[in-house]
Amino acid sequence: MFQTDIIRTRKPRQKNNTLIFNDLTSRRPPKIHSDETRMKQFATPVKQFPVYLYDLCKAKPKATFMRKFYITLFMVCCVSCGLMGAGCDDFHYVPDHSLVEEPEDPKPDGPSTLYTVNLADVQQQIDNFGASDAWSIKYLGKNWPSEKRERIADLLFSRETDASGNPKGIGLSLWRVNFGGGSLENPCPNTGNIWANMPCMRAENGTYQLNMNDPAGGQFWMLKAAKERGCEQFLGFVNSPPYYWTYTGYTTALLNPDYQYKFNLKEEHYADYAGYLAELVKQIREKHGVEINYVCPVNEPEWEADGTESCYATNTDIATIAKQLGGKFAEEGLSTQVVVSETGKHQYVYGFDWDHKYPLDHGNKAGTFFGQAVTGNSLKDAPNVAQLIASHSYWTVNTDTQLRQIREKVGEAIKKYGIKFWQTEFCILSDDYDLGTNPDGTPVGGSGVDLTMKLALYVARIIHADLVFANASAWHWWLAVTPFDYKDGLICISENTDDGEIRVPKLLWALGNYSRFIRPGAYRLGVTSSVEVSDLRGVMTSAYKNTDGKLVVVMINFLDETRNDSLAASDNASRTFVPYLTSDSEADNLRLLPEVASDEAFALPAKSIVTFCEQ
Repeated sequence: MFQTDIIRTRKPRQKNNTLIFNDLTSRRPPKIHSDETRMKQFATPVKQFPVYLYDLCKAKPKATFMRKFYITLFMVCCVSCGLMGAGCDDFHYVPDHSLVEEPEDPKPDGPSTLYTVNLADVQQQIDNFGASDAWSIKYLGKNWPSEKRERIADLLFSRETDASGNPKGIGLSLWRVNFGGGSLENPCPNTGNIWANMPCMRAENGTYQLNMNDPAGGQFWMLKAAKERGCEQFLGFVNSPPYYWTYTGYTTALLNPDYQYKFNLKEEHYADYAGYLAELVKQIREKHGVEINYVCPVNEPEWEADGTESCYATNTDIATIAKQLGGKFAEEGLSTQVVVSETGKHQYVYGFDWDHKYPLDHGNKAGTFFGQAVTGNSLKDAPNVAQLIASHSYWTVNTDTQLRQIREKVGEAIKKYGIKFWQTEFCILSDDYDLGTNPDGTPVGGSGVDLTMKLALYVARIIHADLVFANASAWHWWLAVTPFDYKDGLICISENTDDGEIRVPKLLWALGNYSRFIRPGAYRLGVTSSVEVSDLRGVMTSAYKNTDGKLVVVMINFLDETRNDSLAASDNASRTFVPYLTSDSEADNLRLLPEVASDEAFALPAKSIVTFCEQ
């Protein structure tokens, strides 16, 4: 009742400097947002209560006894209220949380479906779950009040629990750091967005800008906050080389047709670019104590972005810069690995997009970079190059057929070439009718914030598909924190660079059903069910074994009905699982549920996500 994810104090509605209470006798108080507001709102009725009792005493009771009773009651209350009223300016309302109605735990009903974890069916190793610091963190981490920054850092990275055993945060194990190209200092004409434009961490004169008071200072605050809370891995990614080394003089070539479909980095600065990234990694470690484990020097190289930093690159461009950067890391004695190539959609991993102007220059990245045949673009034996392909899930989710078939092809490709697959970026762009329609009947797409379970379930289904069908070893969301009215943030904030409101969508907790409990080094295991279930529209189940040997099972109930289910493992050993529930209920943000034993029936609520952790 008194908990809210909005961290902002609102003043009570006033008229002529008098607080307005529509119904002093109501059992429900006005909407309350802070202890300070509660103090003001509850003090006034306390002061008014003696007057109310005096009116009762003026009535004419039929018996002397009743008259004495009222008078006595009036005097006692006057004394009590006088004592309270004497210090009313210092009155503090302390909510009685015992009065808050807790949601009932779901109860099983009817015959159950048994889901069995096959301990021998070992699939891909899980490396991490993450999100990026683009684009708001440079302001939030630097300017916002410390209690709000800490609150956001806790939500993203904490693995602690509250007094009730509920997680305080989602325990992200990777933080993706945007190494900006300097669009903030030198914005391209008509693209001057203070949020999307990013500072370069190296000034044109060669000075590295890594202090907290520098333009990117907020990013370093969150970087350290992530590490302090247990985040284990860090990936630096680049949307554009520094503007002062590009052909166009800007961090995009979109407005210059002479340089579109061309790697926007002058050839004479290839070595400079590799040296800059290596030195940046070294200085972040020395100055802030954080090891950047991975660097991706290109991002979505298949197209130029509209209004944000971007850089087109062919497969040859990518291979060239990856070899130079990996060689520089090795030369400097760094363990940092180069990641390629954060392609804009999964189809480029195994095939081509024939709608693109130059399809053959950027398709089949898995085969081009890691195929067995030795080619000029092979990265199979390149120093400090991670043996994986990174890709984004955009434009691959509009139908169930897309969702499954595209990812199965990705899974086949990475198995063929003996590499890993990372899904490193996703938010809602596509016009999928699953998320609802506008008044004119068109799909809502990415516009408009959605705090509900509808979006959370939609994204959970995509996470499941990437992990199970594409064998993804990592899964990352796009913006950790968004200031926009868009479905692109795990956390939503006001579009204010200094302070504002914080809203927490169910989406954050849905990702937490995976990130909080499936830790780096875990392996995915196969799961079978006693009855046939829908892969993408019913109950979606995936299982994992952490490095401590404990099982984690994530179940998504996409249906409108509560399911009666049970869990077991193929070795028939007795196990106890602790469930954590995310649903549309306000309290169900990875809410701890009672333990369940192997083969014991439990209720899987409708439209929910539940993670079962072996004890």
